[in-house]
Amino acid sequence: MLVVCEAIIRSALNREESRGGHTRLDFPETEDALENVNTVLRQQHERMIVEYVSAQRSPKTCRNCCDS
Repeated sequence: MLVVCEAIIRSALNREESRGGHTRLDFPETEDALENVNTVLRQQHERMIVEYVSAQRSPKTCRNCCDS
């Protein structure tokens, strides 16, 4: 559980923008360049590595469910 807590905290600290429910007083603006980017954290040799990857579009069947 501590590993998950560390991942959440590192992700929040690396986010240098406000978006939706994730707001920061020190970064109140939304960065358009990060709109389609996911933050991915992985553990490597006892360290947490932060990466940014392009967000994958949901399959059409999933999008149809959300549009209802």
